[in-house]
Formats: sequence, structure tokens, C-alpha cells
Amino acid sequence: MKRWSALALGMALAATVPASAADGGKSREKVPVDVYHYVRAETDLQFKLYADKYGAFGKFAHQREMYSIDKQVTVSGNRDTLYSFGIFDLTTPLTVTMPDPHGRYMSLMLVSEDHDIYPAMYVAGTYGFSKEVVGTRYIMLGIRIFANPNDPKDMAEAHALQDAVKVEQADPGSLEIPNWDEEEVIRLRKAANVLGSTVKDSSRFFGVRCERSELENIMGVAVGWGGLQRRDALYIPVTPKQNDGKTEYVLHVPADVPVDGFWSITVYDAKRFMVKNPYNAYSINNVTAKKNPDGSVTIHFGGDPKQDNYLYIMPGWQYIVRLYRPRKEILDGTWKFPEPEPVQ
Repeated sequence: MKRWSALALGMALAATVPASAADGGKSREKVPVDVYHYVRAETDLQFKLYADKYGAFGKFAHQREMYSIDKQVTVSGNRDTLYSFGIFDLTTPLTVTMPDPHGRYMSLMLVSEDHDIYPAMYVAGTYGFSKEVVGTRYIMLGIRIFANPNDPKDMAEAHALQDAVKVEQADPGSLEIPNWDEEEVIRLRKAANVLGSTVKDSSRFFGVRCERSELENIMGVAVGWGGLQRRDALYIPVTPKQNDGKTEYVLHVPADVPVDGFWSITVYDAKRFMVKNPYNAYSINNVTAKKNPDGSVTIHFGGDPKQDNYLYIMPGWQYIVRLYRPRKEILDGTWKFPEPEPVQ
């Protein structure tokens, strides 16, 4: 069974920057990109994409629905959290007030133009951000809120939390980034992806500069731009050996998974996209799963669609385990998430 530990898959669209993203379609002289400028160029393009596509400059753009099966843009999407994101100009200081989530998973993350990713913030209150502290003019702030898409009341409560987020800034400024040569960015991204694929544990790819090397940062930007720090989330991709789409697998998850957030499992095809199916069976988490009497969860990959906790599989299928706010025993490797077994 092929498995990589702690591969952080970001919330951004790192492989989908359109050709006109860098300059909004305007014709300007392209700025050359080499390995020393790759991180800044890739990040600027991501910021521009979010600002243009979602109207997320100087304010938060709130996604009201879970990741759409019919409109998958980025690979390895998840259907556990609602996202809110904004690109901000720190020419003038910024404050963001986060509401009390009353026990629900809700996090605020910061990504600088140098792809410094700071520890996520979970406590309600007002947070201040300035260029002097962050080190770059522009930042992205991303909010994740856990919600049950099968429960309209729960979704409404998550929407209310999104609406309660407050942003204050004297002047939102403007988004002015170089017209980076996108072909060179893509070429460097591919090269960095090759390097990143050779690293068994990518947990050091995401963090601030004192916690990782520049090479690790370059690989992190290419592999999963905007990934959370290891202390905030672990992402474990798993490819079963007999993933022909016909062999059923069963996974037994104990009741006491050591996380302070939540855990989830999402199935993808060989290209890491969810496959539309008549059973609406794409992912399971510790809230939506039907539990056994002892609190454990039995997940069925394939087999009878009428089984509890059934997930649809296809030829070349794989899945990702997401562990939000993992505890010490996960981080130090003394506790490992179980692996599935084929049904004989």
C-alpha cells in the first residue's frame, strides 16, 4: 500500500492559474522568473486569482456550499469545511475579529507573499496584522469552518459564523503585482514537484522561514500551496494495493482518534478528483459517520452501496485521511491511523 506521511494539500488552486491571471488580461512586459523568485511569483499569481475570480480583495469571500462535485477546479478537494478567504494589502494595518464557534472547528490561517504560513488561530477575538510584522505587503487570510452538508440547520449555523467575521482597515489599498512570466512559473512548478515527490515526509514544507529551508518552501509551494502547518493538520494520502475498483476494502476506525478538531476520509480517482456517483458517497468524517455501539466507525470502500458508511470507488482509486488539530501522539508517530484491508 503506497502511503506518504503528512502531505499537506493546500486550499488554493496551485495548478489552475489561468494565462491572464498575472495582469488581469492587460498586455504588459513579462517579468522573468527563476528559482529564486519562484515562491513570490507563484504566490502573487495565487493572490491575483483569488482576488479576480472570487472578488476577495480587501474582504472575505465566503463559500456557502461545500466543494462542488460538478465544478471541481483543484485536485484533492474536501467536503468537510466551508471556506472563506481574502487577499489584503497591509500598507495600512488590518484587524480581523473572529466569533466564538462554540466548540465547532473554526480556524484562521495566514499566508504571506513569501509563503510563510503561520500557526492557525482558533480562539475568538480580534487579531491585528501589519506589514512590519508579517514582512510582505500582501497576505491571504483563510478561514475553515466545519459543517455537516447533510444537515441544513448545521449549515445555517456555519453561515452565521461566516457572517460574524469582521474586518477593519482604514484603507484597503490596491493589488499591484508584477506581470510574472507564467510559462516560467509552470516550468519551475513541474521541476519542484519532481523534487517534492522524492520526500517521504513533507511535514516541513509548510511553516515560517525559521522552521524550514528555502528548498522546502519551494517544494511546498509546488506540491500544495497554502497548506496548513503540521501542528494544525495532517493529510495522509493512501493508495490501496488492489485499487481496481472491484475489490472491496474495509477500514475500522477506533472511537478515540487523538485529534482536537476532526478526522475525515475522502475518495478520489487516479487524478485526485472526486467521481460523481448516484449514491452521493464521496467522504465520511467523525460527525457524519454512523457509529458502532462502542463508538468506532466501520467504513466500506466499495461493495454494497446500502452498507453504512459506504464510499464509492473506481479503477485507480485512492483516498486522503485528514486529521485536524492532531495531538502529540499523532505528531510523534506513536499513534497511527489504521489502514484498510481487502474483503476476502
